[in-house]
Amino acid sequence: MISDVEIRYLMQKTEYFRKTPELLLQFILYKLIADQGEALPIKTILAEDSVQAELEKISDEFRRLNQVPAYRDLFVQVIPLQLELDANDSKRTEDSFSLEQSTSLFSPEIINPNFLKWLDQFDFTDYSPTDWSEVYDWVVTLSDLQISRSRMPLSSTLLLEQLIVALALMDKRKQEVSIYDPNMDLGNLLASAFNKKNKLNGHQKKAYSYLLMRFNLLANGIPEDQCQIQFGDPIENDWRTDQATPIKFDVVISNLSKGESWSGNKELADDYRFKHYTLPPKSMAEYMYILHGLAHLKDDGVMVVCLPAGALYRVGLEEKLRKEIVKQHVIDSLIAVPTRYATQSRGNSVVMILRKQHRNERTGIYMLDINDQIHYDRNIVQGLQQIVGNYYNRAIVPGRSSVASWDAIAANDYNLTILKYVMSRTPQTAEEQIEYQMSAYLREERKLHEGETKLHRLMKGLDSDRYGQMLHEEWQRIDKIKE
Repeated sequence: MISDVEIRYLMQKTEYFRKTPELLLQFILYKLIADQGEALPIKTILAEDSVQAELEKISDEFRRLNQVPAYRDLFVQVIPLQLELDANDSKRTEDSFSLEQSTSLFSPEIINPNFLKWLDQFDFTDYSPTDWSEVYDWVVTLSDLQISRSRMPLSSTLLLEQLIVALALMDKRKQEVSIYDPNMDLGNLLASAFNKKNKLNGHQKKAYSYLLMRFNLLANGIPEDQCQIQFGDPIENDWRTDQATPIKFDVVISNLSKGESWSGNKELADDYRFKHYTLPPKSMAEYMYILHGLAHLKDDGVMVVCLPAGALYRVGLEEKLRKEIVKQHVIDSLIAVPTRYATQSRGNSVVMILRKQHRNERTGIYMLDINDQIHYDRNIVQGLQQIVGNYYNRAIVPGRSSVASWDAIAANDYNLTILKYVMSRTPQTAEEQIEYQMSAYLREERKLHEGETKLHRLMKGLDSDRYGQMLHEEWQRIDKIKE
């Protein structure tokens, strides 16, 4: 078994492994494939006459494996990253190299006989998913990539991911369901939802994390044929099938809590997923993902997504889009999640649950505030059961939960800030206070802007003296409000 000490040593001695953990994982996976008899053994490669010949033999094997359906494109994702490091050191650009040229550019400092001899001593055929998980954790955690600081290890799956999956599958555990994540990143949510019955589907738009995602699925024992992955931006490149109508899934899950963006392509206004809605700003794409997910959700399906809390109260185009979605009565519930349980650090997160079924019977949105309900380091399972139980029973707990009626939401200008509807206490944490105050501030700022615009329109036809006097009085009033 590879140890964390050995992984740490490799990271310290090899800058390329430290900066691009995919490179190390790629060679570990190659050794596994070789042990299974599907690639040249490392011993055969080491028998070559020179280091250059060994590297070219490995490159040939990488190109060959990329043409095998089970390993298609598995070995090419690291090459641009390696070239980028070379380019940064020599002031060259990655664009000056082609992929075919790059596969023979491994230098002795990156891959050398000592590394290959070290790798050859292991037999990976008996590794369990737990073993792979540990290797994955060590490589990613010890790397220099930002990704190692923005996620928990596989062996300590985030409470947030467990919560999303538990809410999505609570009444579907015994069924064979199709699950879709349009923003799968490393695939943690799909891995958490995996069992032998479920069919997993995901959109992967970040090329740099492709190999890490594949390793993640391997670490969780997910067969290749049980997880269908499509590549590219799901907003720009819709889920592709040979069917004339869009394929739909039983469950849609996604973690959008880090904030998402989209291209701003105006042609998407005519897309079947978005043509009846306002398009949001390019930097605020969370509701674009929601509309995309709804378009691929079965009528009796459930969608569970995690959003930054700002998506509940931001004004402007996003406010109009939020209003349009709320009026469809597809939002079933909102559950506030504190910052310390989430994957992002810019404020609180919220889990949104959407259902098409029974929308006409729905009287409002069930809202649950769990900011101080559970502790991450104590009795996680019991805390999860309590949250899921409250949601399932739609329990009304003073100060924690309530059903916000459609009329109440409309009266609040479709601001969905949970504390507005469940609060029998004042905001406690600094994040809650800032969030609540920001919501109120943005609302008042918008009203002031609308008032100023209306004032200028009304006064255009008045004589200049009267206009000046009224404008002065109005600015005095506005200044008092701002104070």
